[in-house]
Amino acid sequence: LRILLFVGYMAAVAMMKDIKRTFMYHGAEHKTIFCYEQGLPLTVENVKKQRRFHPRCGTSFMILMLLVSIIVSMFIRIDNAFLRTGIKLLLIPVIVGIGYELIKLAGRKDNLFTRVMSAPGLWLQRISTKEPEEDEMIRCAILAFMEVLPEEELDEWLGYLRDDGDFFNHRNQVLKIRHQDRGELEKALIRRYIRERRFCLRALGRSEEN
Repeated sequence: LRILLFVGYMAAVAMMKDIKRTFMYHGAEHKTIFCYEQGLPLTVENVKKQRRFHPRCGTSFMILMLLVSIIVSMFIRIDNAFLRTGIKLLLIPVIVGIGYELIKLAGRKDNLFTRVMSAPGLWLQRISTKEPEEDEMIRCAILAFMEVLPEEELDEWLGYLRDDGDFFNHRNQVLKIRHQDRGELEKALIRRYIRERRFCLRALGRSEEN
């Protein structure tokens, strides 16, 4: 029942226009990670060729957690509802730990066990990820991914993108933010949010007061 409710909820929200677009960005993120893991240059064309179903996705982790919790609950043979609920709550860290280790294993190994274990999550990603319809979605995923790259790798990957001014100019922004202290970083993020909000309002033809 829990799995049906979860899958039903995912399917329902996926029909919303904004959520569907969000799931396209989710698909672009997966494609970017696959491109990086295969050692290919992070370009739009290379990312487009990748598949969008990733075994270490958060969606896979959630469905795996549900399955693990169901299996663990089968061994709790206590009639008292309050005590049974209390034990289940106490076992949450154990369930999360098991799920985390299994999702890591699925990312490291490719065998029959990991393929069977990953199958429900990969199937659910047919709902939670969509093929990106715009190149800008892929560019956004690449730039977001570069935010977490080690600095020694950043120049190497951006070297493939020197012909694209938007990508190349983003390098300095990334490095600048990384060298700021926490307070300055928060200020930079706030300033970026304000700039993006003003841009969106202008695009929608609305004033900031509205």
